[in-house]
Amino acid sequence: MANDSSPSEVHDYKVGPGKPPKHTRFKPGQSGNPKGRPKGSQNVKTAFNKVGRKSVRVKHNGRPRKLTKQQIIVHRFTNHAMTGPERAARDYLLVSKAFEEPEEGELAASSIPENHKTAVAEIVRRIREGEEAQTTAEDEPTEN
Repeated sequence: MANDSSPSEVHDYKVGPGKPPKHTRFKPGQSGNPKGRPKGSQNVKTAFNKVGRKSVRVKHNGRPRKLTKQQIIVHRFTNHAMTGPERAARDYLLVSKAFEEPEEGELAASSIPENHKTAVAEIVRRIREGEEAQTTAEDEPTEN
């Protein structure tokens, strides 16, 4: 018989979502990926950073300099923003804002989860509404 399980065992177990047939499950100690990730393989982020950090010789202001490929891209992006269309300047400002260091005592906006930002905005709105209600009540003349 090709199936190792007995017929009584098959009827006791219902196969369905999240319940694969017992004969197809991994055996104890058996890996789902026996060969694993090859040594030395890189993900895209690692490869991107490795290539971007390579130094190349360029002439800058008539003098030879060594710059990384990332530095060259930033220089070209900045120059294009200064001399190119308005959209290039807008894009530059958006990108540069993403890399700004927060001032001392200030949290980086990207480190705050989106749901917390929404909650804080709601609290600020309620406080402002309360202040508006108080100022309008104070402005109304009282009858004596």
